[in-house]
Amino acid sequence: MDWQSVAQYLELCVTFVLAARLLSLGLHKVYRYFSVFLLADISGTLLWALDKRLAGTRFFVDYRIVWLTERVVMWIFILLTVYALLDAILVQLPGILTLSHRVLNVSLIVALVVSLLTAWPEYTAAARSQPLPNRLAYMVAAGIVLDRVVATVALLTLLCILLFLLWFPVDMSRNLVTFFGGFVIYFAIRGCLLLAMSLEANGAQEFFRLLNSISAIVVSVIFAGWAIFITKAGEKVQAKLRIAPWRRREEDLLLAQLEAMNASLLRAVRR
Repeated sequence: MDWQSVAQYLELCVTFVLAARLLSLGLHKVYRYFSVFLLADISGTLLWALDKRLAGTRFFVDYRIVWLTERVVMWIFILLTVYALLDAILVQLPGILTLSHRVLNVSLIVALVVSLLTAWPEYTAAARSQPLPNRLAYMVAAGIVLDRVVATVALLTLLCILLFLLWFPVDMSRNLVTFFGGFVIYFAIRGCLLLAMSLEANGAQEFFRLLNSISAIVVSVIFAGWAIFITKAGEKVQAKLRIAPWRRREEDLLLAQLEAMNASLLRAVRR
């Protein structure tokens, strides 16, 4: 068994453990988009394993087709999960939440447009690196670029939320803090890997395998952390992210500013 297979099977096992953990705790209903995200990840790995077994038979399908199909599904549920995290964190601040949704919608559209306008050099370079350039090679090259765009948008959104939470003492569940931290790490590392892949014009197939393997290891570590630290009680225990411990008077002042900002934005939205 090669190192790529080990990484993929490790991710599959850890993902199964995390899915079973959420199901046993009844948290699959609370984090429903993330649960579907896990199912899509499991399905992609199983299809990869099946396709590898079928190599050399008439049923074999180029795994790049499987990868592209899986990534489209993953993009959808990655973005839905980010929106769900935003909703859960700002549920008590509807004015700020509405503005955040609008900013995220515009940012996503702008990022996609910019990526389409700037992707052509990467697109053609990646396609030329294939032994027999064809439409599938071009689609994979475009898929890698779009994968990086989605990861970057998700990371920037989460970093903005992180800065907000570090300044304002917003209460949230301990489980939510755990999920949030894991996603920040995941998208940061994945964005760097995808950027390295996009900049590599030679030996793209080998880098493609390396990218998937490293990504699988990163996902396995993060999912294992979630499986360990996510608990039933974690939904009720409140936690805060902060730069430094605020004194009670400072906390009250910041909360008053936050509520005033929320009320102002809510009035502006309703006009």
